[in-house]
Amino acid sequence: MGDSQSTRRDILKLLGAAGALTGVGGAGVVAAQDKGNGNGNAPGEGMMNQLTNGKGIKTARVRFGHVVPDAPPVDVYGFLPQFRELGEVPIQKNLQYTSIRPNIPAEYADIPAIPLGLKITPAGEKDNPIVEVNRFKFKAGRNHTLLAAGEAVSEGYDEPPVQLLSLIDNKGESPPSYGRTELPEPDKTYVRFVHALPDAGRVSVMTAGETNVDGSISGGETLVEKATFGDATDYVEVAEDDTFVISEQGTERATVGGNFREGTKNTVYLVSQAPEPGGLKPFAISSVDAAARLSLRVREL
Repeated sequence: MGDSQSTRRDILKLLGAAGALTGVGGAGVVAAQDKGNGNGNAPGEGMMNQLTNGKGIKTARVRFGHVVPDAPPVDVYGFLPQFRELGEVPIQKNLQYTSIRPNIPAEYADIPAIPLGLKITPAGEKDNPIVEVNRFKFKAGRNHTLLAAGEAVSEGYDEPPVQLLSLIDNKGESPPSYGRTELPEPDKTYVRFVHALPDAGRVSVMTAGETNVDGSISGGETLVEKATFGDATDYVEVAEDDTFVISEQGTERATVGGNFREGTKNTVYLVSQAPEPGGLKPFAISSVDAAARLSLRVREL
């Protein structure tokens, strides 16, 4: 991905083109709302009100993750649902499996907080979508993590197809301020968990205890119980050196942790290794969602 402002600029160009269709060209589409009478009667004002609910263009922040185990690297495109004929803007290119991009909190991409269409395709195959969402509402002041998850080729009736999982990384912040008022304390560590393994049933997450002869786990603290595909937990405070065991029906499926940093909020994703004979093989990956400035020197957002 290029610099974090490029996506916003490209989508604003689409807004300008949309304005041209309604009689306001280029940057005039943004100015039209300021010059209008508030009743939607000025050239372009009605279109801008339609796209922004009369609130003007505000900004959200976004990053994308690829956790579809049987899909190749992917591209992500955005488009204006009302003006699809104007084309599509690349938001991410060549996103590799298990990548969460960016994995640096200060580098989420800026994006206009308006309803946008999203299309995910195999890298370089723009006209071959594996999933498409015609209307996704980005929320102003929120940090979004959007995951392509599921299976491209389902092997059973109960395996979920490719879909877009949406996470808000600062959903408790009021007013929404891109997480700036919700940064973790420099001496504390937080983790949330996301179930993104298509062929796993209900899973539980606990701190590492003892593994019994039959493969079951005992002695750890249970943090999550009976999570199903697509579930995401709230953040919980943990020790930076905690190891977490993800189990299904009492049997260990994956472990992660032991190296989280103080002063961070993190997400742990239950995913799979790339498919191979014998089925999916679970493991866990993690991303950093927020960092105390004293810990990782996150620049001002």
